[in-house]
Amino acid sequence: DLRLLLLLEVCPRLASGLLEHETPLMVALRLTKSLKVLSAIVKAAPKALQVADAFGRYPVCYFLDIMTKGNSSDATALTLYALKSYPAAAKVRIPKKGYLIHQVLMQESTCCLLEQVLEAFRFGAQTRNPQHKLPLHMALEMHFLHPGTLDVLFKAYPGAVMQTMLLGKTALYPVEFAVAMGLSHGIVKTLMTAGSTLLHPSAVVGSPRIGAYIRASAVGLVSKSAEWNLQSRDGHRNKIKTWSREPFKPGHVRFILQPVPGKAHPMEVPSTTTVAKLASQLENLTGTPAELNVLFFVGGEPFPSLRTLEDCGVVAGCKVYMRRRNDLFHACLRQPTTARHDILSSLLRMRPKFACETNNHGMLPLHLALDPSMRKSPHLVTELIDCYPEALRVGGPPNSRGGIFPLHQAIMYEFPGDVIEKMCEGMKSTDFDAEGNYCPDGIQRDLWPAP
Repeated sequence: DLRLLLLLEVCPRLASGLLEHETPLMVALRLTKSLKVLSAIVKAAPKALQVADAFGRYPVCYFLDIMTKGNSSDATALTLYALKSYPAAAKVRIPKKGYLIHQVLMQESTCCLLEQVLEAFRFGAQTRNPQHKLPLHMALEMHFLHPGTLDVLFKAYPGAVMQTMLLGKTALYPVEFAVAMGLSHGIVKTLMTAGSTLLHPSAVVGSPRIGAYIRASAVGLVSKSAEWNLQSRDGHRNKIKTWSREPFKPGHVRFILQPVPGKAHPMEVPSTTTVAKLASQLENLTGTPAELNVLFFVGGEPFPSLRTLEDCGVVAGCKVYMRRRNDLFHACLRQPTTARHDILSSLLRMRPKFACETNNHGMLPLHLALDPSMRKSPHLVTELIDCYPEALRVGGPPNSRGGIFPLHQAIMYEFPGDVIEKMCEGMKSTDFDAEGNYCPDGIQRDLWPAP
């Protein structure tokens, strides 16, 4: 190490050479872990931080490994310097490892480093690792629960608290996962507070337990006691599940009525039931104002008609959802026929927010509507863009190679010119990188040239 330092002191230009397409910094990272040598090379040739190895990993990734193993302040400072010198390294996806933010969380690095990564790549909190987990979910699973870390992840992507994660084979919201794993009350309270800003207690979506958690946060209820109270209702929930799996009566539609979080009543009504009649049934059954009722749509045979769906959505202000978040719109969207366009348009008029909610695979309605196998009309694509223009900046399936944007889909599948023109209306010069590649989300890709 001493001889290397003397050589660099005498001739700093040695750090800028190449050996079989490798920089001296990469060779040093492979052969030594001496921070003095690595720091001297970086000081002599800072541009070496911009060169990746054959596996696509930049020096900052290796510094991160050293920092985790040694846990020294010098390694942390060197990692931060490398990231500040070349922020673009945070936007590169490494095969089988994900983005830099995923590596930072995997190795339980400091909160300041996580902030720096998100500053370099603001969409990092919305990306998924190779196991399709969001950064917030990774932090909870590994108990990487410094309060500052949660705050940073919440600010970067608030919607992560309403994305489900797996515990075994069970899909749970982050707050449910925190309670099930016995995490501290402070963490659960933080999750509940974040969730309450996204959902009103009277408009609960998804698991019935979410409403109970949000209401518990309002009165300062300890999370453990809330969980035990909910466990006492397991028998009732099992009856509901058994009922929902029974065969449907022909021409009937089935609901689970939830007047307040934690209580549920099964309902099965003819698909021709009028708005007024169903509203009166709700009032008589629950004794609560109609606007506080939540209807979870279970299904029916045949698939509900346009009038049925419209009735469900406007029953005296009731909120209507499928058993899982946003499945009502996606269930209609999955019907491979153009005849469902009127139903989808009706749902968008009733609740434009459907356009910005993903399904369980992380895909937006716009991505699915552009899929030729769905055979959806160009007019529906235009409506989805009007409801949520930001969808144009979101890549396609999470498991695709770098993602496909809606504009690429429209061109590949030969959608009409007015649809493509609609997509190009809000296009900016910042949607293209220096090489002319189309990357509106700021992620570096070589797969797709300018459309």
